[in-house]
Amino acid sequence: MFIIVIFFLAGCGTAREVEPVVSSGQKEGNMETGQGEVISHIQEVSPLLFQYHVINETGKDITLDFTSSQRFDYSIKNSNGEVVFLFSSVTSFLQVVGKEVLSGGDQLSYDINVKDVELSRGKYTLTAWMTPKTGKAYSASVTFSVE
Repeated sequence: MFIIVIFFLAGCGTAREVEPVVSSGQKEGNMETGQGEVISHIQEVSPLLFQYHVINETGKDITLDFTSSQRFDYSIKNSNGEVVFLFSSVTSFLQVVGKEVLSGGDQLSYDINVKDVELSRGKYTLTAWMTPKTGKAYSASVTFSVE
């Protein structure tokens, strides 16, 4: 009976398995780089559509262990510093252990679409971070406006 309840609860909500884009090679032209570190940043690719990047420039593999299918999270704060949206509060994730291996020179990229978030006119701060079980979160922030 207990197992049936667990399967039922695991099926509730909107489960999403977040798939990263892993790429190697060229770095973006206007990005600040540093030798031997992991760099994270957020880039606005079109109005209210962003990409969160984590780039491994250490020259060695970095393994990120996760306790669910969630790989990253993000929040949106208004100009008063109040959190008006938290991705993980409206999304369910599969309860499966997983990992991402980020080789030297590779990057993980995640799309963040805030068009569906009901935001009033004003200035906001988008902050994204990885959600590994242990270790660094590699957070990054960017400000944007809603007209």
